[in-house]
Amino acid sequence: MALGTLGRSGMIWWQAIAARPRLRNAPLVIKQIYQLGVLSL
Repeated sequence: MALGTLGRSGMIWWQAIAARPRLRNAPLVIKQIYQLGVLSL
């Protein structure tokens, strides 16, 4: 995955997701956060 390209904010988002394993729609959230990370570059 291209988490490294997201930078520090990407890692913060990723940690926030990893801290919530109850999320059933995790893939969708990851997609949205990945798009946010790409747009913030």
